[in-house]
Amino acid sequence: MKRCYYLLLLVTLFNLVTCNQNEKHSLIPKSVSNFIYQNKNLNMGRPLTVYSYLPSNYKDSSPVLFVMHGNSRTAKKYRDDWINIAEQHNALLLVPHFSRENGFLEDDQYNMGNMFDMDSQENLLAPNPESEWSYSLIDPIFNYVVDKMKNKSSGYLIYGHSAGSQFLHRLIFFKPDAKIERAVCSNAGWYTMPDFEQVFPYGLKETQCTAAALQKVFAKKVTILLGDQDIDPNHKSLRRTPEAMKQGVHRFKRGHTFYQVCQQMAAELDVELNWDLQIVPGVAHSNSKMAPAAAEVLFK
Repeated sequence: MKRCYYLLLLVTLFNLVTCNQNEKHSLIPKSVSNFIYQNKNLNMGRPLTVYSYLPSNYKDSSPVLFVMHGNSRTAKKYRDDWINIAEQHNALLLVPHFSRENGFLEDDQYNMGNMFDMDSQENLLAPNPESEWSYSLIDPIFNYVVDKMKNKSSGYLIYGHSAGSQFLHRLIFFKPDAKIERAVCSNAGWYTMPDFEQVFPYGLKETQCTAAALQKVFAKKVTILLGDQDIDPNHKSLRRTPEAMKQGVHRFKRGHTFYQVCQQMAAELDVELNWDLQIVPGVAHSNSKMAPAAAEVLFK
């Protein structure tokens, strides 16, 4: 009789623990997963799929890592490319999917942030409310996840490649109070320069970014990461507008130009630039091959 009692007690305790774990991890219940983030006050209430990975040794102290996909919009593949790194560093991995089906049709809706209505020549027609910016979704997703997952992180790590890198450096400019602890911008095709004389999207004119905001921006821990073989001037997705060509003939050169302009602006503002530029030898335009070098920066 006692054995039955103890067995019943053990089963009950096991069920309680299992229920608590399932409740605790109900948002991301298993290693490879996805969930829908929807906020009626953001993105015009449209849903956003977030691909995720829960490391096997997840704790409430695990870091939170965002990865921003490129113009291919292949968020699931980007998640899969980063799974081993997330497992190695015990990081909770989140890859928001800015899909064309959910309203992020072109560059101006995704990597240019949907900050303005533009014509076909990217002339600014009218500003959009900040609640409709794509940049306005990252911190709320982070807040939602750490609440649901009982995570104690006060900020997040974030990496973007190609169009994701465009998204990321502009997020840093236009959301200077974002909860970013460390950022890596990898192989962007072209940049918004910290230049108040040049109109957005190639500069900061007509935007909300100010000199005071740039002081916060330049204080963040940001790395511009460039593959030294990303030098194809004829790459099929490389932007060739006159403004982009002034930045360089290929991504490797444009990354150097961007970093130099950031250095010059920081000097003009008399503030320290807490950014750096690092080169990955032997790598062209590849998220999966840039990822290990990015991880070294993010988790050091």
